[in-house]
Amino acid sequence: MARRGKSLVFLDTSEVWAFEAADRLTSVHTPHGTFDLDLSLSAIEASLGRALTRVHRNWLVNAAHIKELERDGTETTIFVGAGIGPGQPGVRVPIARERAASVREMLLTTATGLRRG
Repeated sequence: MARRGKSLVFLDTSEVWAFEAADRLTSVHTPHGTFDLDLSLSAIEASLGRALTRVHRNWLVNAAHIKELERDGTETTIFVGAGIGPGQPGVRVPIARERAASVREMLLTTATGLRRG
């Protein structure tokens, strides 16, 4: 459950793309928009556990919705959302340097079509 103004919004956890913590606020990103939560990322992680992956101290993502991994120099980001390509709804999420290798390995574990070396 999340908030939009004075309304309560009921979300299906399978539709959640990511949770973001910023400035003492926690937001949930979904295909229906971004909403506010009254829980910390730690509480969300404890509650939903296996369904989410911690990729940064300020981000938890639903790995089922990761569409793209991008490395640019020392920066690694993922695109989490509805589809691939310009104009697709979603959110670009930074990956912490210390988590980049494990996130990449997690994504490649079940991937086909890419030579691993």
